[in-house]
Amino acid sequence: NGRIAAEFVARAAPDGYTLMAAATSTHATNVHLIKDLSYDPTKNFTPIVKSVETIGSLVVNRSVVPVNSVAELVDHAKHNPGKLSFGSSGVGSFFHLAGELFNQTAGVKTTHVPYRGSVAAFTDLIGGHIQINFTQLSQAMAYRDNSSLKVLAVLEETRFSRHPEFPSITDSIPTFRMPPTWNGIVGPAGMPESVVQRLNAELNKALNIPEVRGKLEDSGYRVAGGTPEAFGKHIRDDIAFYGPIFKSVGIQPQ
Repeated sequence: NGRIAAEFVARAAPDGYTLMAAATSTHATNVHLIKDLSYDPTKNFTPIVKSVETIGSLVVNRSVVPVNSVAELVDHAKHNPGKLSFGSSGVGSFFHLAGELFNQTAGVKTTHVPYRGSVAAFTDLIGGHIQINFTQLSQAMAYRDNSSLKVLAVLEETRFSRHPEFPSITDSIPTFRMPPTWNGIVGPAGMPESVVQRLNAELNKALNIPEVRGKLEDSGYRVAGGTPEAFGKHIRDDIAFYGPIFKSVGIQPQ
């Protein structure tokens, strides 16, 4: 979950030459998943910029679960309690939580099957070993030519503007709220303010180059950007946000 990289960057010289492509896992969920975590995501790092937010999706294999919408999937799951399974990229991952929240908000019972990464989960989805997968929209779109697979929805409160052809999951489950998941740039704690501001300005500029923004959005990401202060607050808020969710689904730190 990025722990090795985080440990390395936390120990690096705070000169602006060693940075980390941080993620929700390294700076929000690991606090709740790993006992005796060797770094503090708020004290041992300097936030620089939140780069993107991930657009999640709900994908099914229609050859094994004959549905064409989230409403039909919910109905099918209610008539087949415990018989459907969903894959994710691992226990405690954003997509594991998305599946558990789907169960809670839709009032259904599907079984979580964790994989060592999203590619393995998609392989079993294609093979019909699982019926549902919660994954990044960018990965789901890579399999759009497979006629058995269908993106039923994006895990957003509204349709994703870059791909409005996909419904929002809240069209069928109004109370579903996507857990935050993002990527951003951080450095070691104690970086000079002038270096932080220079990096922040240049990274924001790069994120807003039309070709860069377009490529990211086409790949299923929402460009974020913003100030170091806003990113730091986002990290702290997400640490607090994920704690009750993990507790509600019975995930214990290991």
